[in-house]
Amino acid sequence: MRHPARTTPALPAGTVVTASSTAPPDAVWALLADPVRWPEWAPHIRRVTIARGHEARPPLLAAGQLLVVHGAGPVGVRVRITHVDRGRRWDWTVRLPGPWTLQTAHVVERDRDGSRMLFAQRVDGPAAAIANWPARTAYAPLARTALRRLARLAESG
Repeated sequence: MRHPARTTPALPAGTVVTASSTAPPDAVWALLADPVRWPEWAPHIRRVTIARGHEARPPLLAAGQLLVVHGAGPVGVRVRITHVDRGRRWDWTVRLPGPWTLQTAHVVERDRDGSRMLFAQRVDGPAAAIANWPARTAYAPLARTALRRLARLAESG
């Protein structure tokens, strides 16, 4: 039986933020792919609930999974995991108010000193160029902070 080739989606062509870590990629991935641990490095996340999908212990991401990400406010954001390349990358989609969706990719790669991490995001929908501006101005500084915290946490073991 032939299986279709697995393809990796293109990175969202919007805002891209990168950082480096001296930690090996598997240490970074362990934090990046465990939703329960996201509050340890993402300052805007208080907790994550797996609403539907794979529930291995520790929680691991799987394509098709539905998560609810809770920030400082009372309402959680529902996100769907759309792609997982274990040890390397996962993507999610968030339905925003109105006709927009947010596409985000989270990547970890080996580099000569340890790891390189990348977060990319794009808003899709009508007038997306305008919609991407506030997303970019709010997201980029927050993503830089999260990546720095992720790097430090992975390095501390």
